[in-house]
Amino acid sequence: WEVDSDGEDVPICPSCCLPVGEFAYRGREGVDSCVHAECMAQVIAKEAQVDEERRVKMETEKKLKSRVEYEIGWRPETVPKNASVAERLGCSPLPQGMCCLVYDEAARTVKI
Repeated sequence: WEVDSDGEDVPICPSCCLPVGEFAYRGREGVDSCVHAECMAQVIAKEAQVDEERRVKMETEKKLKSRVEYEIGWRPETVPKNASVAERLGCSPLPQGMCCLVYDEAARTVKI
């Protein structure tokens, strides 16, 4: 609260530091604090954003824990090697790199 030029006590909004008019919301700081409607909307929006960020963080941690626990996802050591398949098909695989099967729809053939 502050005293205005007429000597009256005027509540001050803790969010914007401006005097509060006739209509106000009770602030989050306590019973004696008053905030403007716009300031309260910003406070609620900020709280919702923080809650959403917290929820997303918890969900991400839970997913990561499940991925580790149940071995979900690809790791470089689990990528299947196709060198033996290429050798059986008579191809000479590159010493480093990957090879793959390519389906030619027009000729209805598969090439490496």
